[in-house]
Amino acid sequence: KNLAAVILYGSAAAGDFVPQKSNYNLLIALHEITPKDLRNAHACMREWVKMGHPIPTYFTVAELQTAADVFPIEFHNMEHARRVLY
Repeated sequence: KNLAAVILYGSAAAGDFVPQKSNYNLLIALHEITPKDLRNAHACMREWVKMGHPIPTYFTVAELQTAADVFPIEFHNMEHARRVLY
């Protein structure tokens, strides 16, 4: 119920993914982010990082509405190359 969206962005979403070089960039949007949510995701994220991927970017839905000026590169990338996974 707390998960709002999972978005793949960057080269993998654009079709420019290069195995062994590119990352899977994920944005995870939650309605609220609590310590319990982060603890629940810890084991999955540890495995994700072991596979060589960067930790996903987490935002609340409310933060996404005002975050474009703080993360302009990421939002520019997401605007031009993204796939909504959930």
